[in-house]
Amino acid sequence: MYEGTAAGQTSINRSTDAALSAVFAAHSDRLTRFVYDRLGRPDWATAEDISQQVFVRLVDFVVEDRIDLDSSERFIGEHLDFLARQEIAGHDRHASVEAPTDFADSCEADRLPGTVAAEDIAVANLTVLAMLAVAA
Repeated sequence: MYEGTAAGQTSINRSTDAALSAVFAAHSDRLTRFVYDRLGRPDWATAEDISQQVFVRLVDFVVEDRIDLDSSERFIGEHLDFLARQEIAGHDRHASVEAPTDFADSCEADRLPGTVAAEDIAVANLTVLAMLAVAA
């Protein structure tokens, strides 16, 4: 069913590739919404990243013959949800490790963009003037 390739990788035959494409088409939107709804801080880009990681794990399971794509849609959907919960938990653990320890750092992420400092404006104006002088 699978052909060996260089460096220990395996290739997926065309019928399995088509089946994986069908699973992705059938479940990707629902899975991304599922992940988005369960994130502590809802972020669509993070939900998409986690969903993609879930599908990568599904491919690994298919290659290892741990799941059969001929199973019912419900079974595959439940398996994807299970994998998504694991990925979300891993994401939450990773995010908690990276939490800022300094109060100023934690406020920085929540702060609205400030006004541009006068020095920055002056430097920008001088840079433009220097570029015009060189071009002339």
